[in-house]
Amino acid sequence: MPDNTNVNNNASVVVVGRTAPVPPGQQKSDKSVPVVIASDQSTIPVAEQNKVQSEVALSLLGIPRSEVALGIFADVNTYDVNPTEWAAEPDLFSTVGVGEGTSYENVTQGMGWGLTHVPEESGALVEAPADKFAILTSKRFFRYQPGRVSAATFGVKTTVMDTNTTDATTSPSNSQKEDIGSTVYNPAVRKYGIFDNFDGYYWETRNNGQGDNFCVVRRTQSLLFNNPVDFSTTEDPGQTADFGATNPLDVLAPRPNETPDDKANNSRGYVSGNYPSDHDSTPGKAKNVKLGDLVIYRDNLMMTHAGVFDPSLLQEKQEFSIEATNSNVLTFNCTNSTSNSGLGRTISNAVYDIDTGLMTVTTHGNHGFGVDRFVHLSGIGMTCRYSYANFDGTGALQDGSGGANGSVDQRKVYPDRTHGYSILQVPSPNSFVVNVGISTVPTFFNEEKSRDSGAIVLGLSTSQYVSYSKGTNAGAISGFVDEKIYRINSISYSKTTQKASVEIKELTTVMGSLPKSQGGTYDPGASQTKKSDITNSTQAGHKLVIPVPFVQPVADDVIHGRKKYGTNSVKSSGLFPYMYKDPDKGNEGYVDTTLSTSTTDLNELKKQIETLNSYYHNWINQNIKKDFWNVYEYRVPRSRFSGDRLDNATDDLLFSDVTALNRAGSNVVDATTGENVEDTSIWNLEFDKVTMYKIEFSWYGAVGALFLAYVPVSAGEARWVRVHHLRASNQLKGSSLGNATLPITYLVYGGGGSNRFGYSDTKRTPTSFGYGSSSEHIIKYGASYYIDGGDRGTVKLFSHGTPTGVEVFGSKRNFSTSDSTNGVIIGSDAESPTNPFITGGSGTTLFDTSYYVGAKVITGNPLDQNLEVVYADSSKRLYLNVPIVDISAVGSSIDIIVNRPTPLVGLKCRDFITSSQGKDVRNRTQVYPTRLSTGSSALIKVDLLKTPIFQTTSAKSGTFTLPANPDPTDASKTVLNIGKRGKSFKINVTSSYFTNNNSGAYGYFRGQFQNDPSNKKISVFGYLEKRESNSDYYFRAENQTNDNILLDGNSVFLYESQNTPKGTTITPADNDFTLDSLSSIKVSPELRAPIPKTGTIVASLYISAGGSEFDLSTYFDFNKEYLSFPLTNVVESLYVVGSSEGTFSGTPISTTNASVTWEEQ
Repeated sequence: MPDNTNVNNNASVVVVGRTAPVPPGQQKSDKSVPVVIASDQSTIPVAEQNKVQSEVALSLLGIPRSEVALGIFADVNTYDVNPTEWAAEPDLFSTVGVGEGTSYENVTQGMGWGLTHVPEESGALVEAPADKFAILTSKRFFRYQPGRVSAATFGVKTTVMDTNTTDATTSPSNSQKEDIGSTVYNPAVRKYGIFDNFDGYYWETRNNGQGDNFCVVRRTQSLLFNNPVDFSTTEDPGQTADFGATNPLDVLAPRPNETPDDKANNSRGYVSGNYPSDHDSTPGKAKNVKLGDLVIYRDNLMMTHAGVFDPSLLQEKQEFSIEATNSNVLTFNCTNSTSNSGLGRTISNAVYDIDTGLMTVTTHGNHGFGVDRFVHLSGIGMTCRYSYANFDGTGALQDGSGGANGSVDQRKVYPDRTHGYSILQVPSPNSFVVNVGISTVPTFFNEEKSRDSGAIVLGLSTSQYVSYSKGTNAGAISGFVDEKIYRINSISYSKTTQKASVEIKELTTVMGSLPKSQGGTYDPGASQTKKSDITNSTQAGHKLVIPVPFVQPVADDVIHGRKKYGTNSVKSSGLFPYMYKDPDKGNEGYVDTTLSTSTTDLNELKKQIETLNSYYHNWINQNIKKDFWNVYEYRVPRSRFSGDRLDNATDDLLFSDVTALNRAGSNVVDATTGENVEDTSIWNLEFDKVTMYKIEFSWYGAVGALFLAYVPVSAGEARWVRVHHLRASNQLKGSSLGNATLPITYLVYGGGGSNRFGYSDTKRTPTSFGYGSSSEHIIKYGASYYIDGGDRGTVKLFSHGTPTGVEVFGSKRNFSTSDSTNGVIIGSDAESPTNPFITGGSGTTLFDTSYYVGAKVITGNPLDQNLEVVYADSSKRLYLNVPIVDISAVGSSIDIIVNRPTPLVGLKCRDFITSSQGKDVRNRTQVYPTRLSTGSSALIKVDLLKTPIFQTTSAKSGTFTLPANPDPTDASKTVLNIGKRGKSFKINVTSSYFTNNNSGAYGYFRGQFQNDPSNKKISVFGYLEKRESNSDYYFRAENQTNDNILLDGNSVFLYESQNTPKGTTITPADNDFTLDSLSSIKVSPELRAPIPKTGTIVASLYISAGGSEFDLSTYFDFNKEYLSFPLTNVVESLYVVGSSEGTFSGTPISTTNASVTWEEQ
């Protein structure tokens, strides 16, 4: 038996029963008893005492984290930003010029715009200069799994303005006011989270991030349109939870109009006594409602439209050319001619359906307005049954011409009160559809009355925000500042001069009285004090531009009785439109969410919201894309965080949302003492330091989100700290999100320039990081998405196979080098270092088409490697990517191996899925092909080709050739610089190549790289499109390059032909079909070969004669490849294509059947 002193390295050993008793309680090691449990003894339970609970020990649903999280996505940027996983906007990085002669004269360093890689930090740098935004978003929509908690985690570092200025700064300087944002009304914004344009959760900082410049946000499209029960405590019934109206969920559905009910004036213009005194043209009990409020109240929470802090939701840019300025009025040419300013067109017809409320308006000439555009309509002459002698649609038309036609003109001119409408559809270039509201009285267009009244559509409306541009002129019109934002004071049209007149007002113009709904006289459609310092001018090139980003009120009392943030030193960092109150200093802001439900407070809250919405009358419809009209946000500022504010300060604890007895933003009061409860933050978060952020969320329609940050909490320790719990359970009448399948997104907006109510140029300082620029930026480091305890979940299985065998032909074509008729001619031009080519014999076919583009050329000389055809012309020349090394070493024949595989099975994601109610819902499903089965009569190669491109079906005729001077901005240039990729460039050409407007096709131009000293010719694959007219052609390169591309003048567009794999030309037909109405996949039978070198080959398989089966889970899964309809709006597809390098003949190499099985989740 061993000596006890040798046990445990000579440590003292206590033998129970033979030594002194062990003292009770916890002791040091020399007075403690080591205990060993026998191997055959049952388990002894251990109670853990004084356990420190982690912030992430419990999930959002309160469940202990004992489950293994399912990793859906994990990404770092070690070598670059993976383009298959991430999409950027803009998709091409550029630099915005600064200094003298630019809009940013005092910015000393160029401002980057877009996405770049930071290799020394493995970071993705997203930069946005002044007046621009940039986005980086995952192409994947990460699925939500019911009953589980999802977590998106990201490492982030951002720029901020100088952080020394806080709300506590006394007597801040002008520079400090800019830093915290109290004098910035178009601020810089940085967002990062799990969100898209419709739904999601994210973190946000503005200005310097101090105070309430830091917030968390719930974005949603799931909102009640309008609560029909009065917002009141005195009405019966009444309710106190909802106020204000969004746009209708279905903008094409029948609805009343937006004009306030005014039955006493409905009979204006008709003979007294003949129009029913109790007539109301609004059917039944329908109530007219003003739509599209900027701020609404839902479930006792204030919701602000998402476009207020997100310029990516704005409509497409449109410019209107100013013809002249005279007496402080801007005039615009609205004639039906090429000199039209783009602002307006006269109306030739208007067809109104009283049951749907839709009016189709036709114009003289193309109007140039797209869907979303908010337009001014006036002067439309209409007749109804009361316009005739018998007041029932019979008898003579009462046009006021005398005799039987009466002395009073009873034709009516519409619109008579509400003139602004959103274009909902554009059936043709000279027509559009608006919803003017349903009616009980059929009305019909009257051409004569319309002509006499000057029926017109104008692209601007009263109160609209616009910016002025001097264009290419050296200076601005006196009285204007280039790029500055103004508002439309009034707009009108003269049928005599055929010109529109526009008055402008400054943003400092005071709103004046309360709106009419509050007993005041303010009418947002009426003119106010116009700008009166504009010099008379007839200089061309000056423009008004829409839309512009949201601008907060720029002065005190521009909204009646409201002070802007910082005026009274209450909250310089105030989050618009919250009101902040101090009993000693007064109030700042616009809407007080702490007001109770008493009658007095409720009326005050209603007045505040109505006044704010009146000031921003029609802002949403004038500026935001139609798809996003109903996207609103619940924004929680730092002062209302339910967790740690991360400001290392002690402050009052506030309610972040509504409880039974307390309103959002009100103080938490100690029930015992009656004193306000204070809270102390443990850490001051610095946004320009790399930090890990996490958003945990679930859904079930009723679960909110948990926001956490990983920060130090004590010396030597850091952990996840709960910042805010954004609750949604049992609080909302609608679901918390419209859709919980979301991408990871980073968005940065540079804020307004010095002329656009943003920052002075001196605030845009060179970066201190050693990379980047003076732009605002976000750097993305790692990003991941996990589901706690996630599993495969519920999937739908589908399978489709070829109904009959598909013939696969050989792709090798052999041509003699000595036969000038049916062979190829290889002369010295084939050795040209800059423009090599071979020529087809006079009897050859397909050499003057695109069929051989992408084909490999085998000369027999082993030194000729990777020879490829890149272009063809009408002389049957096949241009090569590299020259032939030695034409004397070429054999007696060459092989051309065509890159035109045969589609066997095609699967294409649907963009939208139509519900049983006829509603289109965006497809967010992920599709995983799981198995491929084949049967073939011979050996062939099968490729799994993801998202190849097929030619469009646009009609064309003749050929398209670039002019000798193709650059519309400089007629002396013989090339057109189209950059590196992605952007469409206008061509200085007039052509009828495409039959229809807004059509286009894929093909090739010849050109060269800008910085290539050899001037070697290249082929540029891209998309040629015709937009609004024969003089409106654009070209976009499809393949990314490292240098700018210069297209050659006189280059002929090589149209990518509608070729089958054999080379025959067919007329394509849309034969796509679905296997189930709710399936996210369309089966796409395709006879054409895909365009060469488009798409991605996921896998190449060789199948032998007989049957074969392949497990595709090696290639496709939730964390591998899959198919979807991502945010890039490019429908993904998968084509199983077969090919053989056997020699082509009239007999197929094989007849092949194939079937694909896939999961949809």
